[in-house]
Formats: sequence, C-alpha cells, structure tokens
Amino acid sequence: MLPKPMTSNSKAEGRFGKQDFRYVAGEDVYICPAGERLAYHYTNEEKGLVVHRYWTNACQSCAIRHSCTTGKERRVTRWEHEHILETVQRRLDEHPEKMRQRRETVEHPFGTIKARMGATHKGGHRDALRCKLTMAPITVGRISLPTWALCATHRSGTSTI
Repeated sequence: MLPKPMTSNSKAEGRFGKQDFRYVAGEDVYICPAGERLAYHYTNEEKGLVVHRYWTNACQSCAIRHSCTTGKERRVTRWEHEHILETVQRRLDEHPEKMRQRRETVEHPFGTIKARMGATHKGGHRDALRCKLTMAPITVGRISLPTWALCATHRSGTSTI
C-alpha cells in the first residue's frame, strides 16, 4: 500500500487542496468546501493517463474564493482509476500501522541495496535500470517464498518453515 500522492501546490500555498473536495460517484460531481457542485466538463489524455475535468462557474461570486483558487474558477482533475487510489488511502487511514510496517519491511532493505550499489539521485536512467535489475530477484524471492513454503507443506504434510 502506498499513500495517495499530493500533486497540487494549493495546500502548500494555504488554499484548499483536492482532498478538501468531496467526490460523489453516483452523480459524478465534486462538492467544494463552500458546498458548490463542480460538474464534469470533459475528458482528456495527459501523459498517457485519461483524466476528467470538473469545475463550476459559482467561484466568481464565492465568499471563500481566495482560500480556493487564484483563477476565475477552481478546476479539479480526476484520473479514470482514481477510485483505486481512494480505496488504498481509506485503508491506510483505517490502519496507519500498515505504512509503518511497509517502511520497516520493504523500503529499508531496498534503500540499503541502492546505497551499497552507489545509486545517487543524479544517476539517471542507468542507475534506475541497474537498481531494477538488482531488485527483481529479491522481489520474486519475497513473492515465491510463501508459495514454495505452502507447496513443501502440502507435499510432506508438515511445515518445513
């Protein structure tokens, strides 16, 4: 599980972030902090992702507009598969210890391997490819070990682990 990424600077600049808008799936609209409905307007493809755009014209007369947008209206973008991200975020909110567990079991070993390989943030695609090739067997091992253990248990009737 990974947390949902924050892609807007609005929150950092003191304005409402996308998470302050509530999506109503049955009506395909967003509800803004002022209670206005941001309706669907069009679908576009950006960087290989299909995204939907929502906005309302009520922003121009809104009393809290300065806390929301610097433009004439606030636009919200929704990825076609964003419901998956929302499900993962809801699970993380319900069980924050899962992220701690992930950091302890997954991120630390991979960070150590990258550091020992001499990977830097400046290495570009060569470092990224080398890391992926190094990490692939580790990932496969982590996935296949439980399966192997189940097969060994099934064959012998007793657990070997």
